[in-house]
Amino acid sequence: MINIGRNEPCFCGSGKKFKKCCYGKDDPVDKRDEKLKILPIRRNIDYGVPLLNDEFFKCNQLHEISAANLLHMHLIAPEAVEACAGIVRSETNRHLVEAEKIKRICSSKELIKILHREPDPLNFALLRRKFFEYEEETAVLLLRQLKEFQDDMFVELAIDFLFATGKNYSREIIEIIENDQRDVYCVSLLCLLLGFYDHPKVSKTLWDYYHYFKTQIPHETYSDGPLLGLYEVDARQNERFMKRGKKRRD
Repeated sequence: MINIGRNEPCFCGSGKKFKKCCYGKDDPVDKRDEKLKILPIRRNIDYGVPLLNDEFFKCNQLHEISAANLLHMHLIAPEAVEACAGIVRSETNRHLVEAEKIKRICSSKELIKILHREPDPLNFALLRRKFFEYEEETAVLLLRQLKEFQDDMFVELAIDFLFATGKNYSREIIEIIENDQRDVYCVSLLCLLLGFYDHPKVSKTLWDYYHYFKTQIPHETYSDGPLLGLYEVDARQNERFMKRGKKRRD
């Protein structure tokens, strides 16, 4: 039985990373859990009508540590994360060579290439600033590439950048989830981002994927992505409810 990481060289000998080669393909040599390779098509994931209430959130808890939890913290409190990175940067120079390359980027395509090379986390803030120089064109490229299998770090950075724009990409993300992307890690984090947006399909999409991840892949933390998204949806609904109540009292 083959046990290989998604970012390790593919066992087929192609020289490519496993995730960009045989990951998700039906191969008789690899008999690992098929659920971890590829998601069913969207219409085959249906867990009924969303019911978001206190009982649901009381009975469904986040994992103590997960990629979605860390990314969520980074999205809502980037200044705290950057403060920590600043302390580390003062103690090392490992990021400096790459930082100079990032400063010389002069197009969205060059920026995308850097993102594919697993950049040093100490340069994430610099990359984000460079992203805003080419925001509109780069956002289109990121959404296009999120339709395909990508390295985990690329997915995380793409979501970070899209969130930082403050624009509503719910239509594009739902289209990606429904028609293109079926990698569990990517879909989990896209669900997290989706939770920040208003769109008629958001609650149902997050509800379905949360229950799918929780019931079908219970030994992993993928369910945290859609659950955190549902927390964001619920928070906005409560805020709107409070505002309506205040208007009636006034």
